[in-house]
Amino acid sequence: MPKSPVVGTRPWSSVHLNAIRGAAALLVLLGHTKSLFFSSFMVSSGPTTQAANYIAPGNRATVGEEAVIVFFVLSGYLVGGSVIRSVKNGTWSWKSYLLKRITRLWVVLIPALIFGISLDLLGMHLFGSPTSIYAAPSTTLVPHDLAERLSWKVFLANAVFLQGILSPTAGTNNSLWSLAYEWWYYLQFPLLVLIFSKTTKPSLRLLYLAAFLGSTVFVGREIVALFPTWLLGAAIAALPPTKLSKAFAIPLLTLSISCLVLVKMLDMSKYWAALGAAVAFSLILFCAVRQRGSCTNAVYRRVAGFFSDISYTLYLIHLPLAIFICALVDRPWHYYSPSLMTLSAFLVMNAAVVAVAFLFYKLFEGNTDRVRRALANKNEDAGVLELSLERSEASARFG
Repeated sequence: MPKSPVVGTRPWSSVHLNAIRGAAALLVLLGHTKSLFFSSFMVSSGPTTQAANYIAPGNRATVGEEAVIVFFVLSGYLVGGSVIRSVKNGTWSWKSYLLKRITRLWVVLIPALIFGISLDLLGMHLFGSPTSIYAAPSTTLVPHDLAERLSWKVFLANAVFLQGILSPTAGTNNSLWSLAYEWWYYLQFPLLVLIFSKTTKPSLRLLYLAAFLGSTVFVGREIVALFPTWLLGAAIAALPPTKLSKAFAIPLLTLSISCLVLVKMLDMSKYWAALGAAVAFSLILFCAVRQRGSCTNAVYRRVAGFFSDISYTLYLIHLPLAIFICALVDRPWHYYSPSLMTLSAFLVMNAAVVAVAFLFYKLFEGNTDRVRRALANKNEDAGVLELSLERSEASARFG
């Protein structure tokens, strides 16, 4: 008789996806918080001011920015893959698709915008001195025009994904730049698929082509330039789900690691570093989703699942919260020298941000399916299946 599956296990491919998503969110968090407290983890001298030691990164990609590319590739694989399947199966529906995408984003985004702007206003009120991080003129994390970014117009623009197009990001939450990219990829990819679908009527094909070209002009060159990173994930989803042997997996993983090393070693611009990181993580993703069998490692499964679940919420709220905490504990604002005490405090602060993100997740993101069902007002079997799949798609959105 065949063995019964172990209760509580999940496929290795699913667990690996969760681990990649959760690790990417943590890298973004740690990259931002590190830049708030330390100029370098390797410096051993005493505390220094940022004005004297901060070196602007210019056009070079940070680890956090490269981690955001992981979200693009994952989103292309999960969301783009669902678009390909639904068009191929003849079940495509703009109404259903947009309902899933909008509820997925807005259930967390709207509260996160209110949370972040409120923290910024409170921080500017409580810590308004010239030595506060909120007034630091040389940091890239706190914009010089912070007060102007806290208006209701900026709030509305960010709520409808126009940041970086018609508006700056809201307050100190610079991470929101990637959300606009993601939203427009959500719209452009179905248009692209439907343009080349054999089942699309000629009149609709022309309409979709006009909409696609019009949207590329509207969003601008920077958003269009990173679309290939998203398409890489969709391309992996379109490939046959064949099993990958170790004879092929090991060389592919070696190549992906080599790509990541080259991206960091070579003097590459942000754009080429993003493409290099996307190729590297695409190879990792290709290997991960072709793993067979069930994961019986409960610790790995639960830790990966936890950070994957909260990754979208963590991405949306971490930066305003981390800056507020920095203003609270680091007065006057300066870089710290790495030591056991300062590194321990750094880890505690990051743990606190994760804890707040978990509470925020329980309040909002964890109720996404409930909100969607209430709006859809139906409980058909197909809809229930899509809702369950949506949880695995959920956090594959940047930063």
